[in-house]
Amino acid sequence: MKTPVLLVVDDEPMISTLVARVGRSMGFDAIALNDPQEILGALTRCPDVIILDLSMPGADGVEVLRVLAESRCDAAIILMSGFDRRVLTSTSRLAAQLGLTVGGILEKPVRLQSLKDLLRTHQTHAHPPGAAPATPPLE
Repeated sequence: MKTPVLLVVDDEPMISTLVARVGRSMGFDAIALNDPQEILGALTRCPDVIILDLSMPGADGVEVLRVLAESRCDAAIILMSGFDRRVLTSTSRLAAQLGLTVGGILEKPVRLQSLKDLLRTHQTHAHPPGAAPATPPLE
C-alpha cells in the first residue's frame, strides 16, 4: 500500500512545518517547502495532496497553480491564505478552470480542526477502503 504524499508550500517555515507535522501524524509522507520555486522538483514524489499558500514572495499562488496545470498535476490542491475568503473562492474557481482538482480551502490563521478534517477527507481517498494510516491519527 502506498503511503499518501502531502506537499506543503508556504513561505513561513513555522506554518509549513506545523502543517507537515499534522499530516505525518495522520499517516501522510509530508514534505514542507518554503520556496515555491522548488515545487517542480517536489512533484517527482507524486503528491496526493498539495497545500498551497497563495501569498509568497517570488511566486504567488496563481503562478504556482499555472505551473501545476502545465505539469498535469493530479493532486488534490488545498488553497491556504490569510486573504479574504472571496479571494480563496475565486482562486479555487481559477484552479478548476485550469483543470486542477481543488481539495478545499483553509483560511489563515489555520484552525487545526479544519486542517485535520480536510486531510482526513483526502487520506480516505488516498488509501484503499479499510486500509489503516501508516501512523495513528493525533487526537
